[in-house]
Amino acid sequence: MKPTLRPIHTLLIANRGEIAVRIAKTCRSMGIKSVAVYSDADRDARHTRSTDIAIHIGPAAVSASYLNQQALLEAARQSGADAIHPGYGFLSENASFAQAVLDAGLIWVGPHPEAIAQMGSKAGAKSIMQTHGVPVVPGYSGEDQSDQRFLAEAAGIEFPLLVKASAGGGGKGMVIVRDLAALPEALGRARREAQAAFGDQRLILERYCERVRHVEFQILGDKHGNALHLFERECSLQRRYQKILEESPSPALHPQLRERMGQAAVAAAKALGYDNAGTVEFILLPDGSFYFLEVNTRLQVEHPVTEMITGLDLVKAQLEVAEGQALTLTQDQLQQRGYALELRLYAEDPAAGFLPASGPVLRWELPEIEGFRCDSGVESGSEIGTHYDPLLAKLIAWGQDRRMAFRRMQLALDQMACLGLITNQPFLSALVRKDDVRQGNYHTHFLDEHPELAAEAPLSPDAVQELFMAMTLRQAWLNRQQQSLLRGLPPGWRNVPAPLPELRWVLRGEVWLVRYEHLTVADHVTSGSEPKLTLSVLECHLAEDAETKIERRVTWVSGDEHAAILDIDGKRARWVFASQDTDRVWVQHPSSGPVCVALHPKFPEALSDVNAGGYAAPMPAEVTAVHVLEGQVVEAGQPLVVLYSMKMEHTISADHAGYVSVLNVRAGDRVETGSVLLQLEARKENDAIEAGGTDAENAKT
Repeated sequence: MKPTLRPIHTLLIANRGEIAVRIAKTCRSMGIKSVAVYSDADRDARHTRSTDIAIHIGPAAVSASYLNQQALLEAARQSGADAIHPGYGFLSENASFAQAVLDAGLIWVGPHPEAIAQMGSKAGAKSIMQTHGVPVVPGYSGEDQSDQRFLAEAAGIEFPLLVKASAGGGGKGMVIVRDLAALPEALGRARREAQAAFGDQRLILERYCERVRHVEFQILGDKHGNALHLFERECSLQRRYQKILEESPSPALHPQLRERMGQAAVAAAKALGYDNAGTVEFILLPDGSFYFLEVNTRLQVEHPVTEMITGLDLVKAQLEVAEGQALTLTQDQLQQRGYALELRLYAEDPAAGFLPASGPVLRWELPEIEGFRCDSGVESGSEIGTHYDPLLAKLIAWGQDRRMAFRRMQLALDQMACLGLITNQPFLSALVRKDDVRQGNYHTHFLDEHPELAAEAPLSPDAVQELFMAMTLRQAWLNRQQQSLLRGLPPGWRNVPAPLPELRWVLRGEVWLVRYEHLTVADHVTSGSEPKLTLSVLECHLAEDAETKIERRVTWVSGDEHAAILDIDGKRARWVFASQDTDRVWVQHPSSGPVCVALHPKFPEALSDVNAGGYAAPMPAEVTAVHVLEGQVVEAGQPLVVLYSMKMEHTISADHAGYVSVLNVRAGDRVETGSVLLQLEARKENDAIEAGGTDAENAKT
């Protein structure tokens, strides 16, 4: 029976952040009213101002807001919405929610619930693909979820193995196991992550294929039985199974292989009666063979890559299919146009193992570059908390060829500013400059093999000097703004001999000394115009080093405390600054990206450091498990405390043998960055300290 056409008039977006902003943009272009939803934590978020209406749906916790099906359906009723778009993540691949939307008489912008249910189980998905002749990875996906069964099945599969959440994706609930002895602990960890992320503890085992590529195909189907693919996206550059860079066309595919993989993707879509946008994911081996991974029954984070190389609006296509319209394109009419790549800007610290970060976005600026696009849910003033994924923005660049796309992306990273918290922007800059990446010579473990990309890059001596010259000039400019009299005189001027003024700055734990003098031009003063503030910098070196004389000049050309054009020895550049107070400043350095510097206090107070042997929280988090008791003897490498933040589990382990002298936390506590979790002291030879009880005894305690 031919589907009934049902136009969408008002769309509720059951999501947040950049994807909500992006969907609202297409709604405006189609003349559709859009509705945002928000939690307590998102009251002032950008996405709430990107739509026609915004409805509050509950507390910050996702279980009480963005995963609260009844709250979302009530928001649709309250706003008069006749359709719901789930975005990605949250309830986007929840078959029961899709059915509830339909049962409420609303249009569901996504594939039909049965397809979601079939692909929601990785075990079920593999079975369907095997039935339709798509090669799948060897493994175990049975109903028996006991440790004993997994151990028995693992013995018959080639190591290493991958433990995966059956209902999961995005790296949540995924653990690599390299020998049988490590499997029980991996199963426990994967179950906890799977339960926290998806509410489903079921797991599967697969052979873990190393040094492979991750290639996915965008599919699109309608309610009339049509299905096609919109070509591939290469997604092999990953960390913790989270994609960092996506590009199309894939540098690993030749036309014949692209044709074979595309046909397999379309076959998967037709087997499901697929009727919206989705993605079929494969792993590609060096010999050209490929295995089915999963079908993501939703819009992907990286969908802009496909939009850039096809010229299509995938959200528009989703809405039209949901309305009952038939696809107007055929496979033969589609073609890849140029190259596109996407990078994910995260609030995280690559140098600290990519730990998530939080804090305010004090300054957000984007460059205007042809072929560059940014999908973001943040702006200046946004607050990045610990409740949701730390994705800040998606940076997309297009070019006629791969070289041009990478050049545009590199320029965008050099010019954009996201100041106020630690991000992976310097890491992304290093990544797109890497020769192997530019040439497409990489695989899924490339980043593991190149840890230098995540390391904090040192500043060159010249860059350090220019940084502190700029910061010292800015401080002098701020001081001048506070002068109410004799503004033509330099701040701190004296009519008697006095030592040269100096400032001490702290960068990455080191104190730098800057000595300078003010320069003014007399005719500027006499003419009545305010002279351009100029400093002659005579020293710039580590405070503990001997004097190093220099003679460099820096002039304030124009600007304010947030951004200014500075002239350093005749070279002009734009500097961007951001600060919540006068002592700590984030700077967008023209040659080195974002850095954070602080004024060294003139009268430093004694700072309390974490005592030797203390274990501090590396980020704001919830304590989900404490594996030790006060007084318990532990061995090096033994797990102590488990933290959960931004959808990831982090285990704090002992770096040496000893005993727990102080324990400050218990399961369920929330901790801030730097909070001392426990104290571990080395055992003395004659110490008679009893080891803690068994896990079961500890649990009773």
